[in-house]
Amino acid sequence: EIAVITRTNHQLMDLSKELSNQGLAHSSTSVNASKEAKNNAIQFIKGLFSQDINELKNAMFTPFYPIDLKTAFALAEKKDLKEILDKSPEFKEIQSSLKSTEDLNLIFENKIIPIAMSYGKEYLLATLKVQESCQEAIKLMQKKSFNDFTAFLETVDLESERIPEQEQQIT
Repeated sequence: EIAVITRTNHQLMDLSKELSNQGLAHSSTSVNASKEAKNNAIQFIKGLFSQDINELKNAMFTPFYPIDLKTAFALAEKKDLKEILDKSPEFKEIQSSLKSTEDLNLIFENKIIPIAMSYGKEYLLATLKVQESCQEAIKLMQKKSFNDFTAFLETVDLESERIPEQEQQIT
C-alpha cells in the first residue's frame, strides 16, 4: 500500500480523479468528506419534510440535528413520531418554520451551514452545493414531489463546480 499526501484538497481531488480514470482502487479523505456532507445534508432535509418516522430517525444522526447523540439513540427506540418530535422541540420548531423556499434557505444559513463550517472546507462546499441544488430543484422540476426532489438532490455532482487552482489564486 502507498499513501500520498497532498498540499491542498484540490490536488487530492485531481489525484483521486486520475487514479479513478486509470482504474486504480484508492480512497480519499476529501472525497469522503464531500460525500458525507452531501448525504448528511440530504438526510437532514428529508427529516424536515417527511412524515416517515425512519427518515426522522436517520436525520437525528446527522450533525445538523439539534440533540446530542445519547438522546438520539434513546429516541431512535421510540415508535411514535409525535413522541420523538415532542422530545426534540428545537427540531420541531425548525420543521414547523419551514413554509417557503426562503425558509429553507434560512435553515441552511442559520442551522446547517454554521455546523458544516466546523467540519472543514470540503464539507462546507458540499453543503453549499446541496443548498444550491434545493433551490434549483424547486425551480426546475415540473413534477414537484418529495421523492423527485430528494432524487434530484442525490444526483448532485459535487465536483462539477470546482474552480481550477489557477483561478482560485487570482484575486
